[in-house]
Amino acid sequence: MIVTFFNNHYHKHISLEVIKKEKEKIERSLDKSIVKLQSMNAFENDTQLRDAAIEWFVHYKKSFDIDYEELIPILVKVDKTEGENMRLNEIQNRLFKEEDELDHNFLIAHTNFTQKHHLVTQSEEDQTSLLNR
Repeated sequence: MIVTFFNNHYHKHISLEVIKKEKEKIERSLDKSIVKLQSMNAFENDTQLRDAAIEWFVHYKKSFDIDYEELIPILVKVDKTEGENMRLNEIQNRLFKEEDELDHNFLIAHTNFTQKHHLVTQSEEDQTSLLNR
């Protein structure tokens, strides 16, 4: 989500108003998702998968609340300074790293959940290859 938002706006010349409306729409969706996940009961006393999903969405929400408030004014500029491009890259790289870690944690929670509850999903080989990336 963050990667898509960033890539959709990095080299395009979109107005500040348009990009802020899109950000607000995504934030509303994130808020609804967080509330919905938080209202879910544990599945057979197991909350690991739900909690990993909540962590994921809370991270996205925080990123949009904080990081994108800094990024958006730079993204909409036609002529970015070298310092602004460096800052965009710095924030983008940090967000990518954080997102990779959350993806990994979610995949572990998913794998644990499916194994604990004897659910059939992707092959074990496919899940192992995703965990090791």
